[in-house]
Amino acid sequence: MRGGHSPFRRRPNVVLTIRPYGHSMRFCASLLPIALQGLAAIAAIVGMSLWPPASGRMLMVPLTDAGGTLVARTALSGGALLLGSGPFHGSLVVIGDRSRILGAIASWDIVVTAAPPAGCGSADPTGIAA
Repeated sequence: MRGGHSPFRRRPNVVLTIRPYGHSMRFCASLLPIALQGLAAIAAIVGMSLWPPASGRMLMVPLTDAGGTLVARTALSGGALLLGSGPFHGSLVVIGDRSRILGAIASWDIVVTAAPPAGCGSADPTGIAA
């Protein structure tokens, strides 16, 4: 049988034609949306915990070498009460209105976040120990 099909024709080895990791790649691709959703949820929780309150205790962290003097001047010009130094070099814990404090920041060289009691002093909202 020259032109026809022979029943004894050699077939390709099936083991060599299977792509390695084909099944596991499909498995990883199906986990990607779940992993991204988990990362988005973690980022949202961290962002909400660091968002400064409308009024109350806030942590002001300088991003430049100007340090505490720039932060103190900015906080006082925003009508904030200085409570003490924060956990980072040059940072201060203040009590005040977020809108007034953010309005006093002239450039993006100070970050204002919430001041959690665990990292920034006592749980008393006034910051004054009894």
